[in-house]
Amino acid sequence: MHPAIARLELQEPLNTFLTYREYAQIEPFVARFDRTFGAETVWNLHCHGALGGLKDFAEKMRQIIGVDRKLRIKPSLKENFVNTIQRNIKLFNLNWPGGSLRDFGNWIYDDPKRCPGVRLVYEVWHTVTRNKTVALQFSDMENYQHITCLPYVNYMTVDRRMHNYISQASKTLDLRYQERIFRAPNDLITCMTSGGV
Repeated sequence: MHPAIARLELQEPLNTFLTYREYAQIEPFVARFDRTFGAETVWNLHCHGALGGLKDFAEKMRQIIGVDRKLRIKPSLKENFVNTIQRNIKLFNLNWPGGSLRDFGNWIYDDPKRCPGVRLVYEVWHTVTRNKTVALQFSDMENYQHITCLPYVNYMTVDRRMHNYISQASKTLDLRYQERIFRAPNDLITCMTSGGV
């Protein structure tokens, strides 16, 4: 899959938002395996101080989640999402054609099928931060890195905690992503051989 699904999802509606054309699904697949890893991936890891590996990345995310969990006054999920979209447009160096970025962010938020990978990652993140009794684990970051792919694949395996987080976020979005995730490859194989998939 493309290494920058979030950027692709935001690029697609940027050029058409002012014409009021509905969001069109992106093509998330690449022709060759070597194109699944791009300079943007390295840059994102560098920005998060994670070039040392996912363990370093997990530690950085623990710190960010800790700060989020301690906020006494939090913006609404929608308001925060709009701010996140504005930051991501700058982060990905996307060209904004004009108009209100706030309106653009609200438009994406109003339908979870618009930029579905971006929205799912956002909802899972906030599901994690709300669960103050559970510490972020190294394996969570391995799973978290792939969540943007879930709207574009038939099935995915994730660990138990991430399975719970994705399931909760899916219910919030009123989408059925929880039907695509399995806790272990054996669970998926068993489901397939029993005719459940």
